[in-house]
Order: sequence, then C-alpha cells, then structure tokens
Amino acid sequence: RILQNGMIPVTHEDMVFDDTRGCSILSSDTILEHLTAILAPQRAIFWTNVDGVYERKLAVSSNDEKKNNDHDHDDHTNNATATDVDANSNVNESEYQLMKQVYVNAKGIPQLPTLALQQLKHGHVTTSISLIQDHSKSEKKEPQPQSDEQKGRSLPKFDNTGSMWSKVQVASRCCAMGCDVTITKGGTRDAVLALCGRLTENATVFVPEHH
Repeated sequence: RILQNGMIPVTHEDMVFDDTRGCSILSSDTILEHLTAILAPQRAIFWTNVDGVYERKLAVSSNDEKKNNDHDHDDHTNNATATDVDANSNVNESEYQLMKQVYVNAKGIPQLPTLALQQLKHGHVTTSISLIQDHSKSEKKEPQPQSDEQKGRSLPKFDNTGSMWSKVQVASRCCAMGCDVTITKGGTRDAVLALCGRLTENATVFVPEHH
C-alpha cells in the first residue's frame, strides 16, 4: 500500500522483540533479504561506508594468514574487534584491493578464496579500509575542537549484526534469487549508477556462477 501511494519506505536495523531471546537486533541486511524474497526486485543495492568488498593483497597477507589459521573460524567470530583495528593501524589503502565481482553458486553461497573468506569473517579488512579512508578525509580538513559528545560519535563504529561478512552472505542469497546485487559506498556517484543498473568502477557486483 505504501509503494502504491508513491511513497518510499526507509528501513533500518532496530531492537525487536524475539520469541527465543526476548529481544535482539534485526539487521537491515535481513530486512532487505526478506523484501527481495517477497517483492522480487530487479536489483538490490547495499550502501556502506566503503566502496565494496575488499581483500588484503597476498604479498602483504603472508604473516596474517598464519595468524588467521590460529583463530577459531566459527561464524560467531565474524565481528571486528579493537585488536583488529590495532593490528592494521599501520597499513595503507594500497595494501588492499577491491573485489570487483563475487561469484555465487545456485545455493546462494559466495565462492571466495580461502584467505579472503577468513579476512571477511574476522572483519580485518573492512575495518582497516574504513579507518584509512576516514583518516584520509580528516587530514584534508582543518582540525576543529570537538565536544565530548562529538568525540564519542567519531569513534570507530562496529556493526553488531555481522558487518561486511553478513552483507556478503545476504547479497549472495539475494543474487541466487535472480536479483542484480551490488555493494558500494553510499552518498557517491557510484551509488547512483548502481541504483540505475549501470556498471561502476568502485563497487562489488555479485554474479551467478552459471553466467
């Protein structure tokens, strides 16, 4: 009814009542997946604070791979931690590469290299890219005094609902439903191009394996 009246609903994650746990976080990614299943849209666009899905280049990742192999790779360890930020605080954006495409099988499972999969599950790469880009922006601006409230808002934010790995999983399932799926940075020309169904340089596109 909302759509029929020409209105655009704006969804966001929120705390909701839960029959199992009493209360939980309903992710905006989960909402988009349900909307895709019900409405069967032509395309679904994920807007984030980075250009898409990144992986750390192999030449730089050799030491990290051993570190990652020592971790428990349970899906419950997907979220970035303060340790991840500290470990990557001395890296630069040239050490990372944007994954232009992610292939998805018929079951909606992303087909990713082992190392890239580990990096996504532990949140290392996206956290680092976000911090690097935020730092690059701040260097171009004249420093301004901040209130305590502003300082609190400027701290690195972590997505408690799964971060980039959650988006990759949901995007892959949407792709398997026959939807054109892109992850890109919100508020940019690339975001507008993606909405219009046009290819853009700074984005990750999800592609069915049989294509």
